[in-house]
Amino acid sequence: MNIYEMIKDTPDPNKPVKEWIIYREEKMMRNCPTCNSVLPEDHSAFDLEAIQNYVKSNYGWHVFENHTHKEGTTFTLPNGKSATIVKSKTSYDKGDIDVEGYYGESALPQGSTFEAFIVFKVGDSYFRKTGTGDSYGDVTWDGDLTPVRAREKTVLVFE
Repeated sequence: MNIYEMIKDTPDPNKPVKEWIIYREEKMMRNCPTCNSVLPEDHSAFDLEAIQNYVKSNYGWHVFENHTHKEGTTFTLPNGKSATIVKSKTSYDKGDIDVEGYYGESALPQGSTFEAFIVFKVGDSYFRKTGTGDSYGDVTWDGDLTPVRAREKTVLVFE
């Protein structure tokens, strides 16, 4: 396919050629960091890579467990785009665990675990990183960073 399109069926010989055509900008392409396929440079796979690079430059996922990176926080990724934390759970809730058991020095029963996660928004894309919290309140970010979709749910609750 040519990189230009005719804007008139019949060119006007009295006008310069540059007015006959509109040049279409071609999208820059890059190899995907995950699968090595060729993708447009604005593909969300490169946002995922930018989040991972941000995490590496800030010494790991634990940067999101402190109070400077809470829900609503926006930060700049290495690719220049802004990322916002739209939802996170990095500590336990009372409903996460069985309240029975030996507590020892911990706020949770010994051996308890809970699901931890962070959801980022970059442009129109969302990404979720998962991990596992333990009875000492530490989080191991052992889950994948994956693209997710935002969906609205209606929940019926009886109280």
